[in-house]
Parts: sequence; C-alpha cells; structure tokens
Amino acid sequence: MPRPHVPPLEGLISLEPAAHAGDAGGASGDGVDGRKVRGMRNRDAVVDAILSLLDEGDHTPSAAEVAERAGVSLRSVFRYFDDLDSLFLAGIQRQAERTAHLYRPPRGTGSVADRVTALVAQRRKLFEAVAPVRRTWVRRFDNHPAVVPVMANLLDGLRHQVETLFQVELATLPRAQAREVVDALDAATSFHTWDFLRFEHHYPVNRATASVRRTIMAVLRDAGISV
Repeated sequence: MPRPHVPPLEGLISLEPAAHAGDAGGASGDGVDGRKVRGMRNRDAVVDAILSLLDEGDHTPSAAEVAERAGVSLRSVFRYFDDLDSLFLAGIQRQAERTAHLYRPPRGTGSVADRVTALVAQRRKLFEAVAPVRRTWVRRFDNHPAVVPVMANLLDGLRHQVETLFQVELATLPRAQAREVVDALDAATSFHTWDFLRFEHHYPVNRATASVRRTIMAVLRDAGISV
C-alpha cells in the first residue's frame, strides 16, 4: 500500500501564534528589558494556568479563574490575549509543544504481537497526556481555521503509523481488504475510542488498554493475519 511520505508528527503540531492585544514590553527607555521579561513571565503564567485548570477537569475556565490561578489581575489576562479563544489556542499550542515527542511512531520491529503491544503503549501514553486539552480542543475549536489543518495532519499521521507498523502483513491482503483493516485499526487506536472507554465508561487505564489491544488483535485475526 504505497503512500506519500508523511513527515514526523512532532513536526506538524503547530498553530498560528495566538493574537494578543498588548505588547508585553510596554514603553521604551530604561527598564524596558525588565518589563519585557516580566510581561513574558506573566503571559507564560496565564497560559500555564489555563492548562492546569483544564488538566483538573474544568473544560470552560473563566478569565477570572485563570487570573487567580496565574497570580495576575484580570486586566492582565486581556493585556496578553484579545479574548478567551486566543488564550485557549495559546494553551493548545503550549501543550502540543510539550507532548510532541509522544507522537513519535511506536517501535516497528518484532512479531505482530510485539508491534501491537508497542502501538497500544504509545497511544495509551499519548492520549492520557493530551486528553484534557484535546476534549476542549474538540468541543471549542472543531471548525476553527487554525485548528482544522492541525487536526487533519494528526489524524493522517496516526493512520500512517498504523499502515507502516503492519505494512508487511497488509501487503499480503487484497487492496480493498487492506484498506478496511487499516480503517478498523485506525478507529480502534483513535483518541475517540480511548476517550469513550476512559471518559464515557470510566474504565481504568489498564482495562481500556486491554480493550484496545483485544480489538486490534481481533481485527488482525479476522483478516487472516497470524498474531
């Protein structure tokens, strides 16, 4: 199943810088560098604050909550960001930078069972790390022009990882069947499936992991691939 080369996912996770109304540096003259440093530090604190609130399960934190968590005034929040959407987008970008390494493809050596284990371990670690922000991303920015191409790149890249991981086995199948197998594996290893198990059903991590692994193995066996 030849496909065009897909760049590493960690190089694709990038949003346009979030717009902000005020310049952190302020006026020119003596002390301007110090003001710039303080402004950048406060802006970073605001972004870190919204991420910490999202991590704690607050999917719609208010500007006042963010300001309190960051230790800055409410006015300061809107000095650095035009609105809450700009702040949320900055949070998405920061989290993407922090988790970019988790998008690296799983180890592609060993038996089919070994590769299945590696794939599930990668998706488990990735999805557990990104889940709080990803839920907000999907709910708040599903059609945002800065987010749509990033999401498309992520989805295509994760699917490509599956195709690459099992390319030897897929090559033995008729083209249409191979495509169906990839479709099923892509769905089984998607964030939506993981979130359904973890967030909707409240399964513990180990149970969700076992469910995803069993589904992958069943798909491969159904296609006649020895596992």
